Amino acid sequence: SEIVSMPLSKTVLTCMHRVIKYQKPYMTYFGIICPALTGHLNPMTRLGHELQRRGHRVTLFGILDPRSSTLAAGLKF
Repeated sequence: SEIVSMPLSKTVLTCMHRVIKYQKPYMTYFGIICPALTGHLNPMTRLGHELQRRGHRVTLFGILDPRSSTLAAGLKF
């Protein structure tokens, strides 16, 4: 298998330049799954913050605070 390099026309190069010039760079969307414990949340939120600083989207997934449902069940929390 031989790779053949073909010259591109000036029109194609101009169109490619316009697309590359105005297109936003592709960034990753990260999902972080983390237990609601300080020893897990602190490093994961720092990681998420650094990823956001670098231009990525980040969402942290976790369970909601069980306090309200525990109290609604008539138990002490």
